Amino acid sequence: MKKNTIAILGCGWLGTAAAKLLTEQGYRVYGSTTTSVRLSELEAAGIRPFKIDLGNPDQKFPEEFMHAETLIISLTPRALADNAQSLTFAWKENKPNHIIYISSTAVYPNNNRLVTEKDAVHQKSPHSGLDMLALEEQISEFAPTTVLRPGGLYGPDRHPGRFLSGKSGIKNGTAPVNLVHQEDISRAIQTFVVHKKSGIYNVVAPEHPERQEFYTKAAAAAGLPLPEFSKDSGDNSYKIVDSGKLIKDLGFTFLHPDPLRDL
Repeated sequence: MKKNTIAILGCGWLGTAAAKLLTEQGYRVYGSTTTSVRLSELEAAGIRPFKIDLGNPDQKFPEEFMHAETLIISLTPRALADNAQSLTFAWKENKPNHIIYISSTAVYPNNNRLVTEKDAVHQKSPHSGLDMLALEEQISEFAPTTVLRPGGLYGPDRHPGRFLSGKSGIKNGTAPVNLVHQEDISRAIQTFVVHKKSGIYNVVAPEHPERQEFYTKAAAAAGLPLPEFSKDSGDNSYKIVDSGKLIKDLGFTFLHPDPLRDL
């Protein structure tokens, strides 16, 4: 096990941002990608690149990658679920000291109230169709694990104005949004790399503007067609995801506490 080494399984939009931040902090960072074209991009950013195709049954995990001190899993739920068997085999052979798994607030039901980490339930995610809580439990069996549950992600190259632009008949416009900026989730990952604290933590901006106000202003700020919200309220269910535990336990400060201020 190599000290101060981080392996990030899934260097996509979020994984790469976290990798760059950790590299700047002096960590040796290994990053995986499924495409050869991105190898040079990762290397240029100071990340040791590895091509790992989880869908390939003959894929062997590189020894150097698997011997990192901390493993960060930033895969889509589908990629993780579809390749659980190969990952299970790899972890049995090489257990990291610490796992950080990027999950989702899809573990929480819309119960029209504030939800904390204790309110997660087994249910199918509306995005992936998977039981996200079951995936969290599966990952946590292998090593001391930090589960981070970020809200909807936005930031560079992912402007929220595009999310609902031009759509019509959108219901539930008064529901509060649960969002987090790429910079804040990356900083949260870094915080847990440093502290090596296990547990489950929400990572969602403390302010929760209404969907209609936020996405209308976001589209306008990006110069895109505005979304149209239905006057028929339709499904009024919502949840407000609380990040108080992260703030209290780690002294974490959000650099982007109010998504409206980023527009």
